[in-house]
Amino acid sequence: MLRTIAFIDAGQFRPGVITDRLGLSETKRFDWEKFCLFLEQVSGGPLMDAHYFDSVDPETVGRQCNFHTFLRNQLAFQLHFSELKMKRRTCPECRAVYEEFEQKGVDVSMTVSMLKLAHSHAYDQALLCTGDGDFAPLVSFIRDALGKRVIILGWANGVSPALRDSAYKTITLNEYLAEFIGDR
Repeated sequence: MLRTIAFIDAGQFRPGVITDRLGLSETKRFDWEKFCLFLEQVSGGPLMDAHYFDSVDPETVGRQCNFHTFLRNQLAFQLHFSELKMKRRTCPECRAVYEEFEQKGVDVSMTVSMLKLAHSHAYDQALLCTGDGDFAPLVSFIRDALGKRVIILGWANGVSPALRDSAYKTITLNEYLAEFIGDR
């Protein structure tokens, strides 16, 4: 049995993001406990660990804190936090200038964690829950230089071709929604 660790990018697996991406009604929800069972099915056995990478939004800190507490206490996830920075943006259509928070460092934190754990032989296989093509060189390195499998789990039309090509396998989660979408 392969020792497996999951690495989850909150940018694509935050409750509000999932609800919006999937167009879930008020009566449906992403069931994290069922998702963990699905991850174990994908891995072929129990997960050794799961790491969730996020940043805390000052506007939603209360809801996020409850969610992070659930992940930590109920699911035994390892939580990794990066900072949010205020970023000035310009609307391409009307040219209005506005500010919004942007997470900084989440991808780097995920990369460092995956590399450290792969280099120390903590896992044989990683489940990388993201679609971000910036991870393609990391996945190729972990595969080619360190001899580890990386399985990508992402949303339909949300996994970059480069990431898909670098992975051992890619799973499009939209095909398995019945496994982890439940009733509220």
